[in-house]
Amino acid sequence: MAEGKATPIVRRAASTPGRRRALKVAPRARAPLRANERKRFEGHVAEIFSRLGMELGSAGTKDTPRRHLQALWDLTLGYEGDPKVGTVFPRECRQCPEGEFEQTVEGPISFTSLCEHHGLPFDGHAWVGYLRNERIIGISKLTRIVRIYTRRFSLQERIAQEIVNALIALADPFGAAVYLEAKHSAPARAASTR
Repeated sequence: MAEGKATPIVRRAASTPGRRRALKVAPRARAPLRANERKRFEGHVAEIFSRLGMELGSAGTKDTPRRHLQALWDLTLGYEGDPKVGTVFPRECRQCPEGEFEQTVEGPISFTSLCEHHGLPFDGHAWVGYLRNERIIGISKLTRIVRIYTRRFSLQERIAQEIVNALIALADPFGAAVYLEAKHSAPARAASTR
């Protein structure tokens, strides 16, 4: 397993009063797998696992291709977006002095994503925050935003940037920041001595 890798992204929002940008949380709609697709994909997984040496006839492994395919599907649910993320509210701090920066920070938010280079999972934690302007989002939405962008094939650096962009698009804050820390399970590559 690769050592932990930290990715901080801090971005100052270019604030335009009254302007709201649309957040695209689902870049493409994903239809459920049809029965014939599921059967075909499970066959491909079984063929690969068998060729790699797995005995697929035992009680513990006969359903492994089906479970593996379902796990991949579940790990990529971020492509479907989350309609609840778009809910924003007006700022409500009635006792805050004018011009005072109010911050919202949430973390650690655990996540698992799939590396687009190897298709293997990496696990980590995200800390997400923004300096509130005129709009706020509920604290649970920060976790939902992290889930949208980590439940995909991606790169740690891209995930951090997408989360910051989502915060800016939703809340139009004075600034936003994301810190990700993850351990990758992609094999470490060493020079061959053969």
